Amino acid sequence: SGDGAGLLTQIPRDLFYAHAIELGHSAVDPADLGVAFVFLSTDADERARAREAVEDACAAEDIEVLGWRSVPTDPDAIGEIARSGMPHLTQAILRRPADSD
Repeated sequence: SGDGAGLLTQIPRDLFYAHAIELGHSAVDPADLGVAFVFLSTDADERARAREAVEDACAAEDIEVLGWRSVPTDPDAIGEIARSGMPHLTQAILRRPADSD
């Protein structure tokens, strides 16, 4: 049903900082947060493997994945065809390496 649309904005750091705190990362500096928006399988096993692959790729670059956030969606707002192929939308909350600027 198409590839969707997106809008690039600044990271809403307050939102992701609050989520990082919920995940037990209260010592993180909001300025060090980043976000990876990931479209994953609706199958739980495939989704777990994909998350692990993302975490491994981040670790290889010294980027810490603080946790995951499921993106609120409203499948009733889209058509049946789009809904049938809708991925699980999630965000990885990231902390940049200490030695980056």
